[in-house]
Order: sequence, then C-alpha cells, then structure tokens
Amino acid sequence: MSTSLYAISNIRTPENPSFQYLKEKTEALNAFNFGNTFKTYSNENGKLITKTDAGSWYHESTNENGFLEISFNGGSSYDITLMPNLGYISFLLKYKELYGLYKDSYLTKFRKELYQIVNLFGGSEVIFLADNGCDKLSYYLELMAWKNIPYQEIKQQMINDLGKPITNYTLLNESKISYKHITEFVMDDFLDIS
Repeated sequence: MSTSLYAISNIRTPENPSFQYLKEKTEALNAFNFGNTFKTYSNENGKLITKTDAGSWYHESTNENGFLEISFNGGSSYDITLMPNLGYISFLLKYKELYGLYKDSYLTKFRKELYQIVNLFGGSEVIFLADNGCDKLSYYLELMAWKNIPYQEIKQQMINDLGKPITNYTLLNESKISYKHITEFVMDDFLDIS
C-alpha cells in the first residue's frame, strides 16, 4: 500500500466564481508550462523516441457534498481542488518522498511550481498531508480537509496535536519516518520565494 502526498492550502473557491474566473485560472495554469508529461515509444526503425506532451489544463465543477468544488486537472503531476474553506493539491509523489526532496535539485523546482499554483489562487502557504495508512495525517486530510473544515482551523488543530510545524526541509529525517506514529507536520509558507 502506498501513501500519497497531498497539500492543503489557504486557497479556496471564491463566492460565485464566474466563467471568466475559471477561464483565466485555466489559461494561467497552461501558461506556467509545467504540465508536461513525457511519452517514450519506438519508431518504425526501433529507435526509442521521447515526446513531450503538453497536456492542457481543464476545470470541472461539482456540488456533490453540499458545497461547490472546482477541480483543475491536466497533463501535469498536480491536481488542484478548490472548496469554500480551503483547497488541496494532490501530487504524483508519495508522502515519504517529501522527506528526501531536500537532497535533490527537484526541491527548488517543486517549491517554485507549488508556489505558483498557491499564489495564483490567492493563497500563501501549504501543509503537507498523507492519505491512507498514515495514522494522524490522513485524519486531517480525510476527515477534516475533504469535509471542507476551514484551513486555519485544521492548522490550529495540528499545532495543538503535533506542535509547531517543520518549515525547513533539511530537518526531515527519512530514516525516522513511521506512518503509524507521525509526530510532526511540514508546512511551507514560501517566504523565501515570494
């Protein structure tokens, strides 16, 4: 079983979002140009060819849970969902990979792209969470965030339960992570980017 990485943020669905708002946000996501996926195939001579596929972003709106949700998806490693009290972003990364990002040059790219998304929708920070198999962090995601509990309320509950967040990726110790006993949470306010 794998445990996926999510980020909740103080982004949210605006009251009565217009078609123009949705169009502008979708166009801005496409303009970021980080939605590329790569496809490798063999040509007629057997040579491997890698093609960049710039998938276009699109949006969908639903009202299944008694409140408006707007999802932005595309050919990207990010899926964005806006709700009235918060937004969340899902990634192709697993939660454990967050703990090793600081060792990789990918961290700078990851944080820059995440900041662009959060900033586009008027947010300023994220808290990283995990889904199934992670005792505490999945609770905040599945039983609070996905229920549209306000971001600040979730953040305060996490501080009450787990203490101050870790804001420096180099302090994350991958060898000490235990999904059954999470005692910390990671927050990024992007102050060094903004």
